[in-house]
Formats: sequence, structure tokens, C-alpha cells
Amino acid sequence: MLSAHKIDKRSPLPLYAQLQELFRAAILSGELPPGSQLPGEEELGRQYGLSRLTVRRALQDLQHEGLIRTERGRGSFVAGFPTPVGNGISLIMAHLHHVFHLDLIRGIEGELKRAGYHVITRYSRNDPDEESRDIGAALRDRNAAILLFPSVGFANADLIRGVLARGIPVTFVDRWYPGLPADVVTEDNVRGGYLAASHLVERGHRRIGFLTSAEHQTTAVEERLAGYRQALEEAAIPYDPILVTAVPPAPDEGDASPAMPVASSLIQLTRSPHDVTAFVGCHDRAALTALRTLREAGLRVPDDVALTGFNDYPWAANPDVSLTTVAPRPWEELGARAARLTVDRLQRPGGEPRREVLPVQLVVRGSTSVQNGDSTKTATRGGP
Repeated sequence: MLSAHKIDKRSPLPLYAQLQELFRAAILSGELPPGSQLPGEEELGRQYGLSRLTVRRALQDLQHEGLIRTERGRGSFVAGFPTPVGNGISLIMAHLHHVFHLDLIRGIEGELKRAGYHVITRYSRNDPDEESRDIGAALRDRNAAILLFPSVGFANADLIRGVLARGIPVTFVDRWYPGLPADVVTEDNVRGGYLAASHLVERGHRRIGFLTSAEHQTTAVEERLAGYRQALEEAAIPYDPILVTAVPPAPDEGDASPAMPVASSLIQLTRSPHDVTAFVGCHDRAALTALRTLREAGLRVPDDVALTGFNDYPWAANPDVSLTTVAPRPWEELGARAARLTVDRLQRPGGEPRREVLPVQLVVRGSTSVQNGDSTKTATRGGP
């Protein structure tokens, strides 16, 4: 039987919903195959420390979803997997905090509408548990396919693998799960990290740090880190893991300061024996945190420390920020590409997974340049 430690009586999520989620994930991932018999209500209550009424509520909801069936006098059994019906496609988004994400949704929705499908957008709040519930909802509603902008980490690999094994297309957008046979549309994160680090090397920097964030466990950040490392290797600069440090992403607006431990660790890297003179940010918001931290410590950007970001948020061009950054293709294009892959997969199932990588370019601004006036220019140097 499934582990009882996943029932958290301190969680705001109702106990029946936690039990329901536990069994839903096990059924959808194949851990509990069709035909498996579930223990009775009394036995489940004893195993999970729940009342019989709570167990009954969870089982009734699972039965309503079509995941289990109850036979009088015999008990509850795992039912067959729900067959997709209709033309609904689920889009599950980890983030909805920026206009870029609205552009992404616009690109997906427009392309799917033209193909005769409609979009059901779900928001996981970058929470793997919430994402698991959203995937369950998409399957419960018998959506034809799932477009997934994944949450941080890779906690739902077994669940997604089970969905794919049942012939339901999953298309990863921006981030992806290595090792899963799913289609992917992403930007060229490796080249982006390479371009940013190479630019700093060309400016004469040898001690170059890399700024991660709470989202380090995503393929996007890992690939940008890989590009940074390739640029260092090409320049015969040894990779030093001590120079990879996590900072909280700054809000898009406002002037909140980073927490003191973060500020202290970041500033310490600019001093002996580390002597960092430049940082590659995994994204613009991490770079903005560093920019504020450095300025509060009396360090000048770029005179004392240079900075780069990734994503080219609109505020990155503001004179007060003037952030050198890696600009991807428009997010609406990213969404449209992902939608086309999904429609093609539905119309022509089978075949090997496909991965589309969209190009990026380096936009040079004042955070790495000491030129007077507006130093914005675009660099399109090739990557490794």
C-alpha cells in the first residue's frame, strides 16, 4: 500500500483531498494498475489515521472521476484509464507573473483555435504538488493533450511518464524533463549562457560567478549553467563551483532589498580570495537582486562588478538598470511552436519525440559597458 507519510494533518489541504491525491497519482502513474483492489474503508482509515467518513469522501470523488469502481459486496477496484474525448487541451503554467507568460498563452491559444481545439489553462504556482493535481484534473476532464510549463524540480516524472504511456501527448514548454519521450519547445539556453559568459571574458574578466535562484532545478537554468561552463573552458578558465551562488529573484517592480545572508554571501564573492568581478545571472530577476545588493554595498556596476541576465524583461532597458541580457525569441512564437507540435502529435501519433530550440541573442547594455551614454547594442555571435 502507498506510504502514509504523505498525509500531513498540518496541511491546509483537507485530509480527504490528500488521500484522493495520493491514490490519483498512483493510478495515473501506473503504480496501481487497472483491476487492483483497494483495501476497505476501515482498513484505509487505520493505515492512514483517518476517519471512515474521510476515506469514504475520497473514494466517492475518485469514483466520480472514473478512476475507481465499486462492486457491491466486493469492494473498490482501480478502473480503466479514462479515454480522452472532445477537443480540449490543458495548458499547465508554473508562472503567470509576467507579460511574457500572457504572450506565451496567446501564442498557444491562437494556434490551437485555428486547429479546432480550445485551451483550458491551469496554474500550478510553481508547486509540484499543485502541478500533480492539475495533471490529474486534465485527465479527469479527458483532455486530448497537455502542454506543460513545468514547476521547479522533477517530482512528477513518474506521473508524466504514465500519462505518455497511455498515448496522451505531453508537450513541454520552456522547461522539460530529461529522459521522458515527450515533445519539447525551448529557447537555446546553452548558447545563451555561453554568449553571456563569453562576453564577460572578452571584457577582460577572469573571475566570473554564476547566479542561480530557487529555480535552479529546472533544465532552463541547468542548461544556462552548462553554457557558462563551456565558455570558461574555451577561455582556459577553471570552473569553480564556489562561484555558483543562489539569490532570490527580485520582484519585477519595487525596491525590496535581499535578505542579509544573501547579501553577505554575494558580496563576499567579490572579495579576496574569490575576487569575482562579474556575474552571469540565470535570469534577469536574479541579476536585479545582485544589482541592488552590489549598489547597497557601495560597489559600482559595471566599474567594480559587471552583470548579465537572461530573458530581456522590459525593465532591463531602463536607464537605472541598463542590464546586459540574453534575449529569446518572442514568447508568443514559443507558444505557437508548442501548440503546432501538439496538434501534429494528435493528428499523427507515434514517432520519436521532437525538440525545437529557438535561437537567442545577446543584448549589450550598461551593466557590462563603461561607455558614456546609451551603450545598447545587439550581439549575435555564435555559440559552441
